[in-house]
Amino acid sequence: MSEMELKEKEKTKEEIIKDVVEDVSRTIPVIKNLLESVSISINSNNFEEAIKLLNPVITTLVFVSQIISYLESESDKKEIDSITINGEKISEIEKKWILKLEELRNSIRNNDMIKAGDIISYELPAEIERQVEIMKRLVAKK
Repeated sequence: MSEMELKEKEKTKEEIIKDVVEDVSRTIPVIKNLLESVSISINSNNFEEAIKLLNPVITTLVFVSQIISYLESESDKKEIDSITINGEKISEIEKKWILKLEELRNSIRNNDMIKAGDIISYELPAEIERQVEIMKRLVAKK
């Protein structure tokens, strides 16, 4: 076993979670670039390409949501309720996030690519940053 593998085995659960959150944070510029490409594809009526590009973004967003759920399950409810971003509790931010993702999903299902494009271009980039901020705050509370 290499020295790197031994060091990885010695990491605590909290250290691993912090590493994952840092890795996800570093992917945000890539995700934003993909969202921009999706938007360009939609505006060019290349919906097949847009969906293809959107798949890894959605996978990443689901992963982020799973990390947040895990961190919340490991945290005290009072701690979670004490966390705010721009004066808004994370529970409210999460509700809006879920509704926005459902709105995006419904737009795609209904082939309303104009609405999907607007959500992707104007709403998701800022929301993704808020999700990463929630992860960081939850990790900091541990």
